[in-house]
Amino acid sequence: MDLNYFHKLKDDLGAHCNLIAVSKGQSIEKILALYKEGQRDFGENFLQELQLKKTELPKDITWHFLGNIQSNKVRDVVDHADLIHSISPVSYTHLRAHETLRYLVCRL
Repeated sequence: MDLNYFHKLKDDLGAHCNLIAVSKGQSIEKILALYKEGQRDFGENFLQELQLKKTELPKDITWHFLGNIQSNKVRDVVDHADLIHSISPVSYTHLRAHETLRYLVCRL
């Protein structure tokens, strides 16, 4: 990512908005470059990438899971994501069954 574009985007959004950098398919080095610029919210839509990056990157990153959740992966998504942004058919009751649930951002 062009860091000049990142800073322009952050400035245009203002302090009242929280930018989530979608890190899908991005290297650890690219994510760290944004981290060093102050970015702390990153989004993933593949559980395996989320798990890997969460273990290799700084602990103060807020991880967002973006997209559909397969019912067999709910527990792991809930365990690794700080926030879930999804319109998948996984029910709130199913998510609630996992005691590690912290936030459910969007449910239809």
